[in-house]
Amino acid sequence: MCYTAVFTIQYLRAMRYAVANALFQEKACFFRNALLRANYANAQRGIDRTLKPLEDFLKELLLGAQLELKSRALRIE
Repeated sequence: MCYTAVFTIQYLRAMRYAVANALFQEKACFFRNALLRANYANAQRGIDRTLKPLEDFLKELLLGAQLELKSRALRIE
């Protein structure tokens, strides 16, 4: 997961975005879980992949949106 965060930061900086790693440090667990939710699906349980949590993270990172990024909101029961 650390490599994914570093890659994301470097990629966004290469695209000329001013990105600091503070949000990645503060919300590392949420970022990891958002990546998992973006790639997890279970047809038997009716669970589809969703990019919404990852999009929310990037909105806060790039646009400064004030969103509530809580890992417990990503739990699948």
